Amino acid sequence: MPKVILISQSPLPASKIASWTTLYKNYLEADHQIDIIICKKPELEFKTVKYYFIKDTFLSRIVSRFKKISHYNTLRALSKVVKNDENYIIQVVDNFKIIPNIKNLIIKKGIRRNCYIQFFYHGFAPFLENSKSLKFYEAVDEMVLLTNDSYKKHLGYYNTLPIRFSVLHNGIDTTNFFELGKIQKNDLRKKNNISGRVVFIWCSQDRPKKGLEFILDVWKRTFTNIKEMELLVIGSNRSLAIEGVRFIGRIPNNDLPRYYQSADVYLFPTLCQEGFGLSLIEALHCG
Repeated sequence: MPKVILISQSPLPASKIASWTTLYKNYLEADHQIDIIICKKPELEFKTVKYYFIKDTFLSRIVSRFKKISHYNTLRALSKVVKNDENYIIQVVDNFKIIPNIKNLIIKKGIRRNCYIQFFYHGFAPFLENSKSLKFYEAVDEMVLLTNDSYKKHLGYYNTLPIRFSVLHNGIDTTNFFELGKIQKNDLRKKNNISGRVVFIWCSQDRPKKGLEFILDVWKRTFTNIKEMELLVIGSNRSLAIEGVRFIGRIPNNDLPRYYQSADVYLFPTLCQEGFGLSLIEALHCG
């Protein structure tokens, strides 16, 4: 059996909200097949995998810039991991720039035929210009997307797709995300001090494309007419004083259900083509 190496740009497990780190957390806490994770050191570690930690130092940044090699420390770690007499599945998540360097590394070590490179893309639309795509797709063996619609989008955009495509939907832990009965929901709303109001939730990483500025602008103009409502903002560390808005901050994924379960409306004002909104599924399962 080949060894499976996961290359992550984030520490795993990650303690905050993000769809793909949550996906891997769920997977690595179950019956998984990953042998090695190359990433920055997390606060806690999975006990069922071997780690190779990446240290981002001033010297490594200088060497990376001098040699013009993207993700130099990650490649160094990978070079130490792979052996000439073994087979590997190398999984990379959303890190486009490192792919050509991984290809060059395994060719230089004479083990390209021993390695199967999977690229997990958690966006939706094609991310490379048509003229630049062939080199990338020739460097990987399999592209894993979140939806079949994303595959159709790629198929319609690129002239050549010389690799295997697969679809792996985001999943959630339904033992954690589920709808409460009316009595339980009312009890939870009392605990969260939101009884007697219509409760809205916005939950995401605080990036411009996620639409928080849009929602806050709409809220300021709407709240003056309807006082019996509250907006919970989760995932943003802002400390603004806006009437009717409560900023919860960044919290672990496992703490989300009690907010979903006590709310009435989930807001998803994305300003981009999302791959597969994990928070949408979480909110739907919580009713």
